[in-house]
Amino acid sequence: MTVIATLNQLAVLMATVNPTPEPAPVRVLANPREAVQLADFPCVVMGLAPGETQIISGFGGQFSRHDYKLHLYYFVAGKITPLAEAHARVLPVPQAVANVLFANIQLGGIIDHLGDETGLFTYSVGMIAWGDGEYFGLTFTLPVTEKVTQVISA
Repeated sequence: MTVIATLNQLAVLMATVNPTPEPAPVRVLANPREAVQLADFPCVVMGLAPGETQIISGFGGQFSRHDYKLHLYYFVAGKITPLAEAHARVLPVPQAVANVLFANIQLGGIIDHLGDETGLFTYSVGMIAWGDGEYFGLTFTLPVTEKVTQVISA
């Protein structure tokens, strides 16, 4: 149970997202990298959410809890794609992502659960600055809770 294991399992799941009538992701990266290529679109890049507070806390004497947020950047179009076309490409994506994540809420048992008291995830639609470019897509913020068996002593 680590952030790395979570990202790797999410990458496997995100590759199965089916936003019909739009194509499934061509490439899913479990690690942010500097550049993305239009030839790989739609493409998903994931990592810890920049600027979000991540929390590790202890409770119960033998468990710690790691609450963190991931960003899933779902790129669908380049900067020069007409807005109406780019917007149409993102419309089926949130529900398709929700379908996959709700069916795997514990990622096969490697985490306690996805989501928090506000919901499974939040998302925004628009331009995403990445590397030396700007692309159209969605940014998902996905809360994750892990419980880790751990000795906590004085």
